[in-house]
Amino acid sequence: MGYDYKKTYEKSAAFYAARPWAKRTLVLVNYALTWLFIAVYAALVVYAWWAKSGAWKIGAVIGFPVLCLCFVGVLRRLIPRPRPYSEAGANIRPFIQKEGNDNKSFPSRHLASAFVIASAFLPLLPWLSGVLYALGCVLGYARFALGLHYPSDLLGGAVLGLLCGLPIFWLF
Repeated sequence: MGYDYKKTYEKSAAFYAARPWAKRTLVLVNYALTWLFIAVYAALVVYAWWAKSGAWKIGAVIGFPVLCLCFVGVLRRLIPRPRPYSEAGANIRPFIQKEGNDNKSFPSRHLASAFVIASAFLPLLPWLSGVLYALGCVLGYARFALGLHYPSDLLGGAVLGLLCGLPIFWLF
């Protein structure tokens, strides 16, 4: 008796298919949170510079998220897990389909980015870090509900983001 991803996804998809407003909201949440994390990260870099945090702290705020994305790239090459909507994956019908030839799913780049950015805020603005962690979880749910990732892809991305972001906390 194991976890049946396809059955779980189809149940979730049926809910959103029956409620077009909820489906539109889900798509909007996915895009809005993706852009929000980009904007918040840019603001963090500016804040670190403005607060005259020191070159090594600014380097950490920039370097650890970049390092996280490098790890995501390496893991995607080492573990070429297909996306759930591909024929080699679960062969589901997603609400949005990723364009291009990036058919690698593990770990989630969106969640790794969200969690490393949330972790980077921890020493500077802990309350905002908590809000960003919560928004990262919402983004993860949206990525699952849209059919773009398996839950383990999302968990892997979140853990990787945490592991890459926590050294920033210790450096500050």
